Amino acid sequence: MRAPSDWPCPVCGSVFQATLEHVRLERTVRCPNGHDVHLVDKDNGAQQLDQEFIKLERTMRRAGIKMKYRRR
Repeated sequence: MRAPSDWPCPVCGSVFQATLEHVRLERTVRCPNGHDVHLVDKDNGAQQLDQEFIKLERTMRRAGIKMKYRRR
């Protein structure tokens, strides 16, 4: 949730970085050209992705594969 990803600005198309945590919290971020971009977690997608990572971690643990997904 805290790993930065590249996102395009809907106004100018320049790329800025934001995290899924920013989306989940529906924060407003600024692109490099100064445009304010309000992030929206449509249909709780970020929360659902978080839950899927937790399920994946459980499945891998049962298969004997070590992985740790930290929820912050």
